[in-house]
Amino acid sequence: MKKITLFVLAFIVGIAVNAQTTISQNTDDTVTGANAVGCPGGDNDWARLFILSDFFIDNSADFTLNSGAFGVQTTDATGVSATVTIFGATADFPATFDDTNILGTQDVTIDETAVESIVTFDFDTPIVVPAGTEAIVYAITTPLGNNLFVGGTIEETAEGFLRSVQCGVTDYTLPTDIGFPDAHFYMTLTSDDAVLGVEDDILNDNVSVYPNPTNGDLNINFARNFGTTTVDIINVNGQKVLNASIEGFGNNTIATSKLANGIYFAQISNDTANTTIKFIKN
Repeated sequence: MKKITLFVLAFIVGIAVNAQTTISQNTDDTVTGANAVGCPGGDNDWARLFILSDFFIDNSADFTLNSGAFGVQTTDATGVSATVTIFGATADFPATFDDTNILGTQDVTIDETAVESIVTFDFDTPIVVPAGTEAIVYAITTPLGNNLFVGGTIEETAEGFLRSVQCGVTDYTLPTDIGFPDAHFYMTLTSDDAVLGVEDDILNDNVSVYPNPTNGDLNINFARNFGTTTVDIINVNGQKVLNASIEGFGNNTIATSKLANGIYFAQISNDTANTTIKFIKN
């Protein structure tokens, strides 16, 4: 009988590490017009609520937001401007939203080449998120008559919000509640100094592999954005047979089709967590 060696990954719960952190609820980065919504010619205001604990950010200390990105569905003029505003908020947004709690703003200029693409920007002055902040709201505002729409993606882990007085949506509202259940907004933020807590179940609870068993390649799907992630494929004899560096975001494919049939372990790790998932190649 072969001796199967299992590799147990050790964790020290509560240790914190600094890492560049991408805050996003989108699990797909292909921007499409089909998955967006806005008021034509209206005063559109798109927003996402980011609860910091959902991204394992330790809010016991200040951290800064350095950059961001958003998808553009359509624009037909050069020099269209959008205003990014970051608010301090609570998890029950928009019920008790205080729109005076502004942490910072940034104007972003877009030209007509940005159609169905992702626009990235840096904050001229990094935005400080104070210790104790439960959540932040990332809003993108365009004035009346502006022809810029924020583009959507296929998948997301939470709905965004839309507001437009011109079209009668006077409060931040879920697209589902105004008849657009498939509308998503691609909106992300990045911090260079956020402190992440290490927990032993972060990846385990947010990563899946399929098909399992597989007779071809293996898909690894991340329910949240974990940034650059390493995948080691280990056979039952403890030998590393494949290694890959992937973006821990959405779906990734690992080329396992040429592996011999048998039992394998996918060791998945990044700066903050590890998990091991057993799979069968047949």
